[in-house]
Amino acid sequence: MKNFLGIALIYTTLLSCSSKKDGEDKCIYAVNLPAIEVSNVEKGTVNKSLTFDVKSQYHNGCGSFKDFSEKIEGNVITIVANGMNIGCICTEALVYFNKNYVFVPKQAGTYTFKFKSIQNSYIEKQVVVN
Repeated sequence: MKNFLGIALIYTTLLSCSSKKDGEDKCIYAVNLPAIEVSNVEKGTVNKSLTFDVKSQYHNGCGSFKDFSEKIEGNVITIVANGMNIGCICTEALVYFNKNYVFVPKQAGTYTFKFKSIQNSYIEKQVVVN
């Protein structure tokens, strides 16, 4: 009988730890990854890719890079590196991601690229496209 009660207690404890409440997992959520370095692109050509090497970071080992989102207003492009936090028990270390952001200009002109960094700051790069 003691074994049965012990097994029942362990089983109940495991089930309560693994069940999701309200259909959501509070340990998996979207995050913005601040850019800390962005490579320079000196010049470009219409309809040819401009490629920036973007180094971003996250504050623990549960972070992962997902994609870039962009907001285009004329020749000003604001870029945010998006990631996911996946997990509740995470290593406490800065994790870095090096990814390429690619943009294809459709017309000639001077473009300003604003890469979201920490808090409300941006890393800005200007490229002249012929």
